[in-house]
This record gives sequence, C-alpha cells and structure tokens, in this order.
Amino acid sequence: MAEFGPGAQLMPNRGTQAREYERLNAGDLVFFNGGPVLNDHIEHMGMYLGVDSDGRHRFISSRTKANGPTLGDTGGDSLLDGSGHYGVRFRTARRI
Repeated sequence: MAEFGPGAQLMPNRGTQAREYERLNAGDLVFFNGGPVLNDHIEHMGMYLGVDSDGRHRFISSRTKANGPTLGDTGGDSLLDGSGHYGVRFRTARRI
C-alpha cells in the first residue's frame, strides 16, 4: 500500500528516515520500517495526526504492547520526528 496504494505518495521511500513533514496533513497514512535492519522495507502503518503542543509530529497506530490503537507512547514514542523508535523508522506517507 505504501508504494502502490490508492491516492498519492507524498515522499519517496529512500530507505532512510523521511523528513518532509511539511508535506503531511492530518489523516495521511504514514509507513515505517519495523527493523531490525533499517532499510526501505515497510512493516508498520499509522495515521498522521498533526503537530502537537510541543511542535512535534504525532501519529496514531495499533501496537502489540498497548493491545490496540494508541496515541500514547507505550512501545515507542508516537513521533515521526526525532531519534525515537518510530522516528528513525519513518519511511514514506500516502494521501488517500
């Protein structure tokens, strides 16, 4: 879905952390490499929520540790930017 799904791909998947946050709108789908090898392989998806009160780019997704969709940071910060688990694994986004 990240590469060939409906809608428009907002940024190319280069296999490194995507940083084109200005292209995102709330509701866009965001895609992640689950690791442990950090490359262009996509294994996780979420939905972009927008910028929080601290100026950070937030998303929501379902996680095993939280047993369902969560805004919370259980199992890793819900941030696209920065050096956290999901931030460094953020690869691409798609608008449907």
